[in-house]
Amino acid sequence: MASIEEQLQQLEEVLLNPATRTSSSALEALLAEDFCEFGSSGSIFNKQQVVEALQGESPGEYSIADFHVRLVAHDVALAIYKATLRLGAESTTRTSLRSSLWVMRDGRWKMLFHQGTRIPSDQRCEDENANFCPLKGESPVSDAFAASELSRLMLDFSAKLQASVRVVDASCSSDQSMAYKRIVTGIYIDVFVSILEPLYKTHPSLKPADWD
Repeated sequence: MASIEEQLQQLEEVLLNPATRTSSSALEALLAEDFCEFGSSGSIFNKQQVVEALQGESPGEYSIADFHVRLVAHDVALAIYKATLRLGAESTTRTSLRSSLWVMRDGRWKMLFHQGTRIPSDQRCEDENANFCPLKGESPVSDAFAASELSRLMLDFSAKLQASVRVVDASCSSDQSMAYKRIVTGIYIDVFVSILEPLYKTHPSLKPADWD
């Protein structure tokens, strides 16, 4: 049986396929009823709005790189990756950092939340005076001891986040539990994308064996 990471990467690739993106029925099957997406403009879109918007999308070819999955709970997984879009016959490409929250419902994975952040073509941060840039995989922590401690603390923090999800699952309604998981997902994105991924690129010896 394919691993959860393999299953979710396949589903992400299906969702990036132009044939899927222009098919209302295919999107209906892959997106949860309470799905929402945070657009790069800051706007929030629900399932119906996304399905309708994709019907008029210009065709393009997507590719996925640096795909990682972290379990938030036994039935909730966070997928983080880079997606590159090549527009039709043009040589233009657009790359974005993407994160998706997948939930297991009725024995099938459904996408509950999605967010994409465009990576500038010149790979510059918005702050041109910055000494480091997470978009380029750079960490501001160069000291080996500090990096080791940061890795330990962030992984311990992540484990405690997972434990907090189990507490809410056991004590609260399903709606309250899912709302809490969305909050936790936002924290996970910051921890993994902005802190740990750049840290392990700068200090590869610190990367846990099961990180990739």
